[in-house]
Amino acid sequence: MVKFGIGCFVFGFKTPVETSLAEYKDKLKEALERISNISAVDITISSDYPIVWDERVEPINDSGIGMNLSDINITFSLHIPFRVQKELFDRPLNCGVEDFVVEIEYGFHGPFTTIVPVGCGADSKPSDAVICVREFLRKNFSDDLLRFENLGPSPFHANFVLSPGNDDAQENLVADVRKKKGYDEIRFLYPPSGNSEDAFSEVLYELSSELSLFYNQEAHRSYSYQQWDELQKRIDSYLSIPPKGFVMESIRNLKDRHTIDALIVDLAKFKFETIQYSSYIQMTMGNIYDGGAYKGYLKLYNEGIRPIMEYHPDDVVATLKFISERRNKSYEILIGLLSGLCGGIIGSLLMILSS
Repeated sequence: MVKFGIGCFVFGFKTPVETSLAEYKDKLKEALERISNISAVDITISSDYPIVWDERVEPINDSGIGMNLSDINITFSLHIPFRVQKELFDRPLNCGVEDFVVEIEYGFHGPFTTIVPVGCGADSKPSDAVICVREFLRKNFSDDLLRFENLGPSPFHANFVLSPGNDDAQENLVADVRKKKGYDEIRFLYPPSGNSEDAFSEVLYELSSELSLFYNQEAHRSYSYQQWDELQKRIDSYLSIPPKGFVMESIRNLKDRHTIDALIVDLAKFKFETIQYSSYIQMTMGNIYDGGAYKGYLKLYNEGIRPIMEYHPDDVVATLKFISERRNKSYEILIGLLSGLCGGIIGSLLMILSS
């Protein structure tokens, strides 16, 4: 029997950098091997290419903007004594073992991580193993260029179990999703004539596209929330400035025309990006679940992802335009009054000069 948990761990850059995948590999291997609890570090790349990281350097757990690599696989063993496990989290962790195998795979849609608690018992929880490894790396990984990052949910909201089936006639891998309070259990059964190593490789192959898509959606959800929050702060800032009299308010409206225009353009961009991503997800879900190339073990979880909140940029744009139009009227009234006043003054001056 093999138990394993799923999460999303990455080692991203702290600052803007220009490097290559091969240099990243060497730098990460060196940083991991400095931790005495880590051994058997194996980082393989199938190609090399430039990496230019010069835009957003916030951790993936803060912004959803992660370094989405390809052609790289990261594996290492990690030993965490029970006495250390007790100090890592605010509740006891039921890992059952002190040794873990960690594999970070970059699937087609992004990264995901597999944690195997080596030789754990029937009562242990692989999801706790994900928490244990996550907290250990968060506290112990240190480097001048790289940092440990994780994207939630880590752990994935299910414990995974792989074991041989009891039916001698079974020829293929089968899965049983058991809904439970807290974390579900997804149990894979392989033919009794097979072996766990081959079966585990098959399971990871089947889950790769689904898990990378799942965390891609979670990353985009985090990114959308951050973008919407920034837009909302700009809107609140615009609306929260109290008027200071008719003349001052009219002058402010002249200055704020550019602010309103910029907000409306950015809201339109946000709506376009949301529609574009929604179309991408629909197409990708169709390719995975309707094409027949994959078994679709995690379809329930990918279809169950919902935005943190519903965004209504059209309503906000309409409100901004309404407020802008009302404020423009006061500006137009001021211009009319000033024009009339200037006209009266000029007329009086002309009469004085002509007399």
